Amino acid sequence: MCAHQNPLYPNMHDASFTVNSNFGLHSRLAFVQQHGRTLQQHAKDAQIFCLLCIDLDGLQNIRDERGPAVTDALLQVVSQRLAHATRSDDVLGRLDDEEFVCLLTDLRGTAQARLRVEGIIGAITMPLRVGQHTLQIGTSIGTAIYPRDGHTMPALLAHADKAMRGAQGQKLLLRRRAASAERVMESAMTRLA
Repeated sequence: MCAHQNPLYPNMHDASFTVNSNFGLHSRLAFVQQHGRTLQQHAKDAQIFCLLCIDLDGLQNIRDERGPAVTDALLQVVSQRLAHATRSDDVLGRLDDEEFVCLLTDLRGTAQARLRVEGIIGAITMPLRVGQHTLQIGTSIGTAIYPRDGHTMPALLAHADKAMRGAQGQKLLLRRRAASAERVMESAMTRLA
């Protein structure tokens, strides 16, 4: 292991633990530390919590079409929306350019977790104004419930990440099916003309 790596996550170098001061969110390191405290508290109290991996769909297209300044402004708005869609005792973090993590705490059950996730999805996907641009992005969210889906942070993160990737795969499959159906309709319309 390199000297500048985090011992908990050897593939995350110190450079990835910078504070996201522009976005008002926990850095990776702060999120890891807070998650550890949450895990200890919920284990002691026999409570559940929900870990979310949140990916922003379509961000690369916006970056390509509108540029990095608009993308950064959009990320700031999304960060603000996430902060408003969560409670003060929840923990938000930004893992990379398009990915956020969130700990939903103080849950009475999985039904409540589902409602809170739906609120987060609504907050992210609602059209937003950035300068003169009205933009809309999608999101893919994977969840992990403690203790059902794991008892350690790496296990919970792996479960939530896998679920997020599964959601992304389902969206891709649906887009391909829709494009295929559209081609069939166009072909049928051409034959009718």
